[in-house]
Amino acid sequence: MRSVLAYVRLHIQSLVSIAIRAASVLAGFLITYYIGHNFGPLANGQYALLTQTAMFLSILAVGGMDMAVVRHFSATLAFKVPLSRSSLRRALGYSLAAAALIVAFLGFTHSYILQLLFSTYMPPHGVMILATLLGVRTTTRLTAAVLRSQGRHLVAQTVEVFSIPGFVTLLLLLGVIESLEEVLYATAAIGVLTAAFAVLHSFLFTSSSKNALDVPLSALFRTSLPLWLTAIALNLADWYSLATAAATLGVYDAGLFRVAFQIGTAMSFSAMGILNVFTAQISAAMAVHDVDRVARLARSVTGLTMGLLLPIVVLLFVGAETLLGFIGPEFRAAAPLLEIFLVGQLVFMAAAPAGLILAMSGHERLNLAISASVTAGLLVLAPLAAHYYGLFGLAVLTACVPVCGSIANVVAVWRLQKINIITGRYFGEPRMRTTASDRAPSAMTAEGL
Repeated sequence: MRSVLAYVRLHIQSLVSIAIRAASVLAGFLITYYIGHNFGPLANGQYALLTQTAMFLSILAVGGMDMAVVRHFSATLAFKVPLSRSSLRRALGYSLAAAALIVAFLGFTHSYILQLLFSTYMPPHGVMILATLLGVRTTTRLTAAVLRSQGRHLVAQTVEVFSIPGFVTLLLLLGVIESLEEVLYATAAIGVLTAAFAVLHSFLFTSSSKNALDVPLSALFRTSLPLWLTAIALNLADWYSLATAAATLGVYDAGLFRVAFQIGTAMSFSAMGILNVFTAQISAAMAVHDVDRVARLARSVTGLTMGLLLPIVVLLFVGAETLLGFIGPEFRAAAPLLEIFLVGQLVFMAAAPAGLILAMSGHERLNLAISASVTAGLLVLAPLAAHYYGLFGLAVLTACVPVCGSIANVVAVWRLQKINIITGRYFGEPRMRTTASDRAPSAMTAEGL
C-alpha cells in the first residue's frame, strides 16, 4: 500500500495531467457524438475540417516556438531565477504576427482553398470562424508552453486542451446551443476567453528585474526553426489525411474518417499529458548534462504510457463496431479504420520519448531530417492511397508513416545519446554534471543553454 501511495505521489502531476487530457478527449467525443448523431457524417466532416484546419494552421504559426520556449524558459527552474517579461512578449508577439500573416493569406485564397476542402458544404461565416480559431489556438499553444516551462503543468493542460471542448460540451448538455452553427460560434467565443486568460496568467510568472532570465529571439529561432518542420510532421497526419479524404472522397467520407481517427488517437492524445509533464524535466536534466536522469525519465514516460494505453486499446479494438454504431448506424463502416489507428498509435506512443530527447539534446537538424522524410512520404502517398484504396488505404498510410519516423528517432537516440528509452539505461561514457552554482545567475541569458 505504501509503495502504491509513493508511486502516486511521485507521478501525481502526470496522473492529473492524464485526467485532464482524458476529460478533454471525452468532451471532444461528446461534441462529435452530438453532431454525428443528430446531423450525420456530413455535418461531422464540416465541423472537423474547420477545427482541424485551424489547429494545423496554428502549428504553422507557432512552428517549433513552443518547444523552444519549453527548452529555454525552463532553465529558470534549474537556476532558480525568474523569466524576463520581454522574453515572453517577444515569443508571443512573433507567434501572433505569424498567425496574422496566415489569416491575410487566407483572405486572398479562401475561395479556392475552401472550395477544394468543402465543395458546396461550407458552414455560414466559416472563414471568420476559421480565422478566430487560428488566433485562439496559436495563443493557447504558445502560452501553454510557457506555463509548462514554469512548472504549471495542470493550468497549461487545461488551457491547451480542455477549456474549449469542456465548456462547449457543458453548453450542449445545458441545451444552450443546438445547431452546428451554434456549436461553431460557441467554440470560437470560448476560445477567445481562454486565450485571454492564458496570456494574463503567463505574465504572472515573469519579471522585469535584472536577474531575470532573458531569452533573445535569436536563441528561440535557432531552436524553433529546425523544429518547425518537426512540429508540422508530428501534427500533419491528422489534418492532411482529413483534408485528403475531403478533397478526394468528399466531406461525408471525411466525417467517417474523422470519427475513426479521433477515437483511435484519443488515448494517445491523453497520454501526451505524460510527455508534456516530463518535457521540462528532461530539458532541465539536459541543461546540467545529467544523462542518467534523462534515461530514467524516458523509461518512466514509456512505462506510464504503455501501462495506460495497452488495456484501453485492446478494449476499443474489440468493441470498435459497437462503439461506432452508438454514434449512428452509418458510422459502423469506419470500424476497420478505427482498428488500424489503434494499433498505429500504440506503437507511435511507445517511441514518443525518443523524439523529445532528440529535440532537447541539440539534434534539431536530425529531427528535421527525420520529420521531413515522414512529411514528404505522407504528402506524396496519401492522395494516391485515397484514390486507389479509398478510406482503408488512407488509414493504413496515415497510421504507418508516423510510426516509421518514431522508430528512426529511437535508433538515433540509441546511437547518438547512448540511451535506451525502454530500459532507462545510459550506456555511454560518464559525463560531468553542472550545477546552478557553476553559472552566475546575474545578467543570465539563454545563449548557450
